[in-house]
Amino acid sequence: MKLSADWLEVLRCPHCRGLFREEKQALCCLSCGRRYPVREGLPDLVPESGKLPGRRHPDH
Repeated sequence: MKLSADWLEVLRCPHCRGLFREEKQALCCLSCGRRYPVREGLPDLVPESGKLPGRRHPDH
């Protein structure tokens, strides 16, 4: 996965609003360290939702 530099400047961590570092198949927040998977070339910035709108993981 390779996101354009423009996207990395715009995207922010939904938890702390920090910037991302690109890793293999994930984005990692430079501020809080949370990792967000990249699936089919798109970052999943709400992985705790289980892909269901409005549903959050119990520890959040």
